[in-house]
Amino acid sequence: WAQSPIKGVGGITADKIADTTSVCPWLNQMWGVDMKKPGAQAYYNSLCELYAEWGVDYVKMDDIDLNEKYPYRGDEAEAFRKAIDHAGRPVVFSLSLNMKPENKDHVKSISNLWRISKDFWDEWEPLSHQFELLEKWTPAREPGNWPDADMLQLGWISRRGPEGHERESRFTQDEQFTHFTLWSIAQSPLMMGGDMPDNSLFVENLLTNEEVIYVNQKARNARQLLRDNGKVIWVSEDPASAARFVAFFNLGDQPANILLELSALGFRGKCSIRDLWQKKDLDPVKGTFNKTINPHGAGIFRISPVK
Repeated sequence: WAQSPIKGVGGITADKIADTTSVCPWLNQMWGVDMKKPGAQAYYNSLCELYAEWGVDYVKMDDIDLNEKYPYRGDEAEAFRKAIDHAGRPVVFSLSLNMKPENKDHVKSISNLWRISKDFWDEWEPLSHQFELLEKWTPAREPGNWPDADMLQLGWISRRGPEGHERESRFTQDEQFTHFTLWSIAQSPLMMGGDMPDNSLFVENLLTNEEVIYVNQKARNARQLLRDNGKVIWVSEDPASAARFVAFFNLGDQPANILLELSALGFRGKCSIRDLWQKKDLDPVKGTFNKTINPHGAGIFRISPVK
């Protein structure tokens, strides 16, 4: 491989463009590319030309950011963006992992989605931490640019590793509601990390609730509205109507009553409420809307002004 010639630039082989100071921390057989060396852009161009021939629609470029000892490889990511454009095939471009908000302008200019954390698994502490990360990335969230909170750790996971033994997700049912609700309201890409053929009915219902998926796929202006003593409210807007989507989260260990002033949504009169997980309409309200949420649990609602 090191002696493989690079397409389109005679006499330059792959070893001539390697950045031997950029070593993958979890697989030391992989090196970065030194974009200052002749043939570096041609190397990435050749890869994307090949991917275009194969009909590839999605590419994830890993280890672009990690920590202070392994800083943002923006030049390589930008080179890959140029290579995609050079190949002429529309491709969704994902960057990974643990991206930093201070690089958001450059990240947005070259990619469609980007991992905002290290690898995410089925534990409550990392799940609760995603609230902070997703809120930090709110200024970058818009159609075509999506902060990625990593895959959905639902159902049977780690069947071939790499994190512990094969198991059903350790998240409780309430935590699974929180997991899917946060990813949906914050419009993180929904990529299933479990073994699809072995989903339980509960997980299947989570993954196929079209009303919640609509919030993920179609809503706009998703943002955190409130965070106070473990009570969290996120909101977003329905582009097809005056409705707002509202998600309640209880990060605490006891049931919590969460209250929303409807004026915070711009609503002054009576409002209709639809529970999206239950797929049922609730009694109309005026002034405030409140709901008791289980520990580590969530609810998501569509709130509309009554004409």
